[in-house]
Amino acid sequence: MPTTEQLLNDGWKAQQTANPRLAEHLYLQVLNSEPQNANAWCFLGMALHDQVRYDEAISAYQKAMNLKPDFAIALNNLGNTYRLMRKLDKAVECFEQAIAIKPDYLIAYKNK
Repeated sequence: MPTTEQLLNDGWKAQQTANPRLAEHLYLQVLNSEPQNANAWCFLGMALHDQVRYDEAISAYQKAMNLKPDFAIALNNLGNTYRLMRKLDKAVECFEQAIAIKPDYLIAYKNK
């Protein structure tokens, strides 16, 4: 049986090769055994975002941040989802929170 790290890495590779459904499946495998895995929730949010399932992506990012409140990457990704939903005030708020947590997070500055 693959380890959590292997499943997350395989999911990330699937996302990078434009296969977000496979990535989603792999992340859900992790979450079935480790529902408190903030990284898996964040990655799941990305896979859902890539499938234009924005409401579900938001929920996944929020679960990640509930488990890890200082999760700048999840906040940045949440901001990207809000931006594509044309909720620009919420998007900017997420980017600013990510920067407050991690002042050297250049991607959040770029997205803002």
